[in-house]
Amino acid sequence: DESSSRPSEPRSQLCVGERTFELLWTCNRKRSRVPLGSHPHQEAQEVLDRSMEQLCADPSLDGQLSVFLDCEFLENYLRWTSDGSEWLEEAYVTYVGGSKDSKYE
Repeated sequence: DESSSRPSEPRSQLCVGERTFELLWTCNRKRSRVPLGSHPHQEAQEVLDRSMEQLCADPSLDGQLSVFLDCEFLENYLRWTSDGSEWLEEAYVTYVGGSKDSKYE
């Protein structure tokens, strides 16, 4: 069942060794760390998946649609997520969009 597919590596193995970043989400669902099928966050995951379907289907874009954890923030990541879901209950997100050819495009 695709809704329950997730990497086999447990959270305790994130950022082990010399790794500085860990892949959390990508268009390749088998490599993404998604909530367990029975977890309440699964509904949010399904909304994300549906919203990204067309972008992920485009080979020129799918490699650009990845979310990584900076290992400097692993302790907080483990504190605010769980084995059942690595989604956060709440977050503050900012977005900066700039003019074409600007630093913030």
